[in-house]
Amino acid sequence: MVQPLDTVDLVAEDPAVVLAVRRNEQGQASIVAVRVCQAGDPGFLGWLAACATRGACELHAYRLAETGSERAAIATDLSGLIATAGAGGV
Repeated sequence: MVQPLDTVDLVAEDPAVVLAVRRNEQGQASIVAVRVCQAGDPGFLGWLAACATRGACELHAYRLAETGSERAAIATDLSGLIATAGAGGV
């Protein structure tokens, strides 16, 4: 699911692995940050603000993982694709 960066209620009710993505002038996407979110994640808004300062413009939410450990494994795999060293955080 792709959402605008200002979707503040993205994880209000359901957990997800959330990717903050930016696009270059050609429209190519790159991952800025990855976060494992529980439903109602209290740190989500702060994370969104930090992603905005790194140029993120959209969010991608992956909700098919059923357990926290599955979400953590997915986030670890995706963290290797982060565009800028030190930009993300799981």
